Amino acid sequence: MPLRHMVSVSASAALLLLAGCAWQQEGTGVVTSDAGAPAGRATLFMEEKAGWPTPLATVTLPDGETFTGKVIPERTEPTTGFAVGTGWGTHSRVGVGSTVILSGPERTSRASALLLSEAGKSMTCDIRTVTPGALRSGGFARCDISDGRSVALEF
Repeated sequence: MPLRHMVSVSASAALLLLAGCAWQQEGTGVVTSDAGAPAGRATLFMEEKAGWPTPLATVTLPDGETFTGKVIPERTEPTTGFAVGTGWGTHSRVGVGSTVILSGPERTSRASALLLSEAGKSMTCDIRTVTPGALRSGGFARCDISDGRSVALEF
C-alpha cells in the first residue's frame, strides 16, 4: 500500500477513535417550589465530546427555562505514606518490619456544576455518581436555583 494511502487510513482511524470518546447522559427529576410544594418535572442532558475539558449539562424546567453549564468532577490528590516497624517473630526473636507504602483513592463519586439561565438565574448542583469519577455510570443530583426553587434529578 502506498504511504499516502496508509496516512489517510491512519488519520481516518484516529478520527473514528476520537469520535467514539463522546458520551451523552439523560435524566429526569422533580422541581420543588421555594414554598416546598411540587412544581413539575425537569429534564437533564449531559454530554462530553473528545477534546472537551469538562462535560456540559443542561437542565430544563417545566416552564421551559433552561440552565446550562460545566460539570466539574471532584478530584482528590492521592494520599501516600510509608511505615517501618519492628516486631517479634516466633520463639521471641526480634525482627525488623518491612516498608509499607500506603496510597489513597484518586477519584470520588462527587461532582458539582454551576448552570446559568438566559434570565440571569443560577443553579448550583451537587452530583453523586454510581462509579467514582464516571458521570456516565449514572447517579443523582441535588440542585438549588437562585430564586429559591430546588431540583432533584436522577440520571
